[in-house]
Amino acid sequence: MRITAAMTICSLCIISLECINAEEQQREPLIINKPFRIFNTGHKKSVLGIAFSPNGKLLASASDVAQLRDLSTGKVLMTIVGSDVGYFDVKFAPDGKTLALPGFYGNIQIWNVKTNKIHALLKGHDGRVFSVDYNSNGKFLASGGGPNGMPGQMKVWKLATGNEVTDLDKEHPAFVNSVAFSPNGKILASASRNLVRFWNVETGVLMKTFQLKETNKKLHIFALAFSPDGKLLAAGGSNTEIYVWDLKTGSLKYRLSGHADNITSLAFAPDGKSLASAGSYDHTARIWNLISGKLVVTFKTLKEDVDCVAFSPDGKLLAAGGGGAAIGDPGIVFLWKVPSSAVTN
Repeated sequence: MRITAAMTICSLCIISLECINAEEQQREPLIINKPFRIFNTGHKKSVLGIAFSPNGKLLASASDVAQLRDLSTGKVLMTIVGSDVGYFDVKFAPDGKTLALPGFYGNIQIWNVKTNKIHALLKGHDGRVFSVDYNSNGKFLASGGGPNGMPGQMKVWKLATGNEVTDLDKEHPAFVNSVAFSPNGKILASASRNLVRFWNVETGVLMKTFQLKETNKKLHIFALAFSPDGKLLAAGGSNTEIYVWDLKTGSLKYRLSGHADNITSLAFAPDGKSLASAGSYDHTARIWNLISGKLVVTFKTLKEDVDCVAFSPDGKLLAAGGGGAAIGDPGIVFLWKVPSSAVTN
């Protein structure tokens, strides 16, 4: 009798676990309409770049001007009005001491956060610079962009001297829309048209190319992101899908669908288990679980575009930048609390 009872209990446990698993698989993604905080002063155009400082206390945003805010108070600590008419991106150095700001007219400004003074001005691009990224030790900066109707440009700069050390301008068919260093700093990824390319940073040699299939119209990749452990690379663009590759095998791990418009920004959570995406004109930011490959949260704005996203260093907040679709609408920064269910396996 005891054996029979024990077997019955085990059977019930198994059935219960199967029900729980089925419930988890069928659970609908959360939809969150109200941001935790909104900052809507200071930017006259859409916010195209967003970044948390490494200690999580400051938030930088890039638009017609760049702003630096104290997150505890919301106060603007610094407004940067440089020689360019605006900025496409913003990145903190790993030590948090400087900001890199790529501009409309080919210059990259490096600003000292403490003194609010320009630390360096990197010149060498012929056209707009859309994307920048620091390597892991902060000694080098990669930049990507290009002039209209010409091959794209990608460069690597040694920040101690301000000199260009690697020039990969002729290797891209169109604008370089995004650049990203691997976490160990040995590989540099670039996105141009429907191509994702991987470069050896030390030698400048092309190591690998992923080519996304085009259908009835040209495909442009706008966003790249490495996972924190360097094992995955995510890419998104004009076909509204996100591609996640396993870099060890070169195989496509996930093809994530759900956005209704261009994917303009991607960011891995600090633990690497989830991925945030910006859907531009579909007015949403989303979080995807990379254990299951499922959409878990959709953050909606009222009517504003969402052009960029970034996780806080502790993974508890998601910042997004965007603005209204009409000319003259101001840029806006949104902050959402990341639900615990979004980061639970």
